[in-house]
Amino acid sequence: MATAPRPAPVPPRFRGQQSVRDAPWLFPLIAVLLIAAAYARVPLLGFVFDDDTIVKANPYITSFRYIPTYFTEHVWTKLMFARNNYYRPVFLLWLLGNYKEFGTDPLGWHFTSLMLHLGSSVFLYLLALRFTASRFAALAAALVFGLHPVQVENVAWTSAVTELLCTFLALASVLCYLRSLDPGKRRAPILAASLFLYALSVMAKETAIIIPAIIFLHEWLGRPGSAVHPPARSRGAAFAAAFRESLPFGVVALAYLAARVAVLGGLGTKVARISMRVTLLTLPSVLQIYMIHVLWPARLSVFYDFPYVSEFSMHSVLIPLAILACVALALGVAVRASPAGRLSAA
Repeated sequence: MATAPRPAPVPPRFRGQQSVRDAPWLFPLIAVLLIAAAYARVPLLGFVFDDDTIVKANPYITSFRYIPTYFTEHVWTKLMFARNNYYRPVFLLWLLGNYKEFGTDPLGWHFTSLMLHLGSSVFLYLLALRFTASRFAALAAALVFGLHPVQVENVAWTSAVTELLCTFLALASVLCYLRSLDPGKRRAPILAASLFLYALSVMAKETAIIIPAIIFLHEWLGRPGSAVHPPARSRGAAFAAAFRESLPFGVVALAYLAARVAVLGGLGTKVARISMRVTLLTLPSVLQIYMIHVLWPARLSVFYDFPYVSEFSMHSVLIPLAILACVALALGVAVRASPAGRLSAA
């Protein structure tokens, strides 16, 4: 019986091209190169705004002997415009490391900020890849994150590195957590690394406090970022599992809040004395503005002066609430529709 002819061997040059195209590092590298090109001028910029006080004239980032005070005092201790609103010891450690390496040369400070942003973009690619299982979708997510105009302030303003540092550490924490759920992995050390990175992120900037809620939602929604999904379960069982998974992160969050209260004498200091009623009436318009900046990043500014809303009105309260409700509804539909929608909601 005649045998079918064997296919012609693939030329070595073509095999090499094929392997490069399928290499796991190719798409992250594309993202890094494009984002780095967009921020190519950043390392050549100087210091701005309060960089002069925080970096150039801050004696408490010049010596390792001040490290213990980073954990027992607020960021602005003994500085000119002291206000005990911020407990960020990891941010101060970052300033110390940069000062020891670069002194007051802005080139090095801007370079390390850019490296943090590029690293976060790669982490975002890896996170999106877990949710979508599509390299093209993950690349798009990384590019939207890395090239979005609202990121310029964080990358170009040295003192705004808190956001970059917090994001880098928080994404690393979430990725470690998701990896701890993969089959065949020793979960305990990977989960411990995730918790440690979370502790560092929340001590870099307090906005990372939301990570326990993210872990809770991930479990409650059926682990969309994990290779193994839990079996069908009741809502009560899903809630119990979500609580159990997020509990260690909640403990870290409580420990951070306890340290913050001990150092600051409370969660923070009020910048302006306004009533709870005015705060609640103003909040919808503020959230609407920030949402617009994310979706349509025009007329951006370093500082925004929002007028307080003291009276209930359709223009200032009702319409912003309706818009926010519509966006929340759209995100809810996306969450139910696909893993990519769940990633967008996150």
